[in-house]
Amino acid sequence: GSDLIHWIARRIRCAKPEAAHIALMLYKHGYFFSVDRDDSIVKEDNTLFRFQTPHLWPSQSFDDSDFAYSIYLVKQVKKSKNRVIKLADYQVASLRYLQKHLKSHWSDINYRADEEVRIIKEQKKIARNLLESQEKAFWRLRRPPPDESKITDCVLTKFGMERKK
Repeated sequence: GSDLIHWIARRIRCAKPEAAHIALMLYKHGYFFSVDRDDSIVKEDNTLFRFQTPHLWPSQSFDDSDFAYSIYLVKQVKKSKNRVIKLADYQVASLRYLQKHLKSHWSDINYRADEEVRIIKEQKKIARNLLESQEKAFWRLRRPPPDESKITDCVLTKFGMERKK
């Protein structure tokens, strides 16, 4: 956190409070993510942050459809058989809803999830962890917990744009 705030302050030549605010806005918009925490704050501490891969930035039109989200959730369940990864309650509810809603596509979703899990397993541990944390950060922004607002919808509404379905 403090490294990020100092970096922004030096980069754009501003005071620390402004740099902290800019860091928070960049974080909430998904341009970087916390390596250590899942909360949505940036403060001057030892928290590590990574820049999100550019193709997952909100300004890109990456697929965040129900189909893609289903694949992500199914992958998490499949990986949890090997090690402990638990879905949050809201994700379990989403998975149940999507199973019902996308019933006719469920075999395709399972196949894609199996393939992606196989590809991830072939990666080195560091690359695998990085890919998983990038994907988790992407979906946390696009499909946040019920108690968090979805900043991408707020921004689109502010500029009179509609979210892609």
